[in-house]
Amino acid sequence: MEIRWATHCDIPAAKKLMQDVFHDNDLFLNIFFDCFFDHNLLLGIKNDQVVSMAFLLPAQMIIHQKNTNISYLYACATAESERGNGWMRAIIDHAWDTSCRNGEAGLFLLPAEKSLYDYYAKLDFHDFFYYDEDIYDFNNNISESSPCFQLAPLNAEQYNHHRRQLLKTEYAIHYPTRHFQFAEKENTNPDAGFYQLSLHGESAIFYGIIENNHLNIGELLGSIDSNAIAPFLSHHFQVTQITLIKPGHSHKSAMLRPAKGYEFLIGGKGYFNWGGNE
Repeated sequence: MEIRWATHCDIPAAKKLMQDVFHDNDLFLNIFFDCFFDHNLLLGIKNDQVVSMAFLLPAQMIIHQKNTNISYLYACATAESERGNGWMRAIIDHAWDTSCRNGEAGLFLLPAEKSLYDYYAKLDFHDFFYYDEDIYDFNNNISESSPCFQLAPLNAEQYNHHRRQLLKTEYAIHYPTRHFQFAEKENTNPDAGFYQLSLHGESAIFYGIIENNHLNIGELLGSIDSNAIAPFLSHHFQVTQITLIKPGHSHKSAMLRPAKGYEFLIGGKGYFNWGGNE
């Protein structure tokens, strides 16, 4: 069983595996590799073929009020014919050893399906990241009675700056700006984007996507109550349903495998989301 780091020559094969497993389109894959590939992709190789893979994307977790490096495992994929043969266990163990050697807090990942939580628990991951979700339904007579907020678009750099200012809770995850730049480049939906709301000196930021009269807010951060924000947004964007995700503890999302020396994190609760929980 060969586990090694990918080179540029491996990119076509890695893209093909992601297409086979996740059904990603060419636009997504080209932008993703342009933004994130930096010799940070682990591969499982059998007979000179890529049969398994996982990216280690850089991130930081707030631990004891300090930013500590941590790796986000993304695109964990194994060819269907090779599943059950231990490839992902070998890749994740290699990634974990790397994280420990680099003095990081460990690894975290978001299972692609609910059924995979049990699978990753067997690979030493623990439920750790949580969120709250509010769902609002409005009839066709969309409310205009909410406060009149100021709403301004933000670019990726601005959003990440405000996010770091607003999100300082223990065990929250922060990302490099390129994560938000990727969202700008990849999403061709003209109604998707980063925004800032403000009213009477209070502010909030969010990332939202509109589809089929539904506003999906993958993250809301700030001091303004979502119950006040929702009617305003329903009127502004002319939608009848809003799903809104914010920091909280009612729904689990990503899982954590702490590095050596960070076992005290087990049992804690952190915040992972910035663009949703799909």
